[in-house]
Amino acid sequence: MMASAWGLVIASGKPEDFGNGVDPSFLNLGMKPVLMHSLSAFEKCPDIERLVVLASKDRVDSVRAMIQMFGCAKVKRIQPMGATRLSSVLSVLQELRAEKVSVITLHDGIRPLVSAEEISETIKQAKKHGAATMADRILDPVRATEKGTKVTAQVEEPAVWSCHTPQSFKLDLLIKALEAAQKKKVVLRDEADALSLVKAELHVQQATRPTMRIAAPRDLALADYFMRQ
Repeated sequence: MMASAWGLVIASGKPEDFGNGVDPSFLNLGMKPVLMHSLSAFEKCPDIERLVVLASKDRVDSVRAMIQMFGCAKVKRIQPMGATRLSSVLSVLQELRAEKVSVITLHDGIRPLVSAEEISETIKQAKKHGAATMADRILDPVRATEKGTKVTAQVEEPAVWSCHTPQSFKLDLLIKALEAAQKKKVVLRDEADALSLVKAELHVQQATRPTMRIAAPRDLALADYFMRQ
């Protein structure tokens, strides 16, 4: 039996640059909301069987209305966020065990330029290696500053990567990693951060097209430009 892959799209976030409690997932980008662009990519991906959307409690009805308007047949349910992202994601993953899901692909809804091909590629690599993330290789010199602007370390070649979603994992592996993070009260930058706690490998898949996170008003115009190319 082929491994079943599901998607988990997280539609909850209020980047400070927008202000006034604006959630960029629900702002219009072209003819539809930012979140809907992400959901559409998962809808088109042949390797994704079903979708779960995580949204803040006050946005669940908005997500439901959005899906009814634009269509996304793969969405099985819309789940309200809990106290933290970690607890919310872990709760969904534990429920998916009963659905016999083998691979889970996580994606931040405010990254609307994701493609079905990128999702498929991370799923392919996760089935092979256990976990995979889409990433951009950083070719410029990278230096670290512990405090202020004084450089305290230089990151050497051969490769430094900026990792972002989509990220795919074997379901049991990610559950184990997130449970370890929850137990140790580790602050995660993303779900892939937890893999180091269980000594699991993460493989990078180089992005072949521009990617961006809608975190400020200027990002909407830039994303619109890239979508028209």
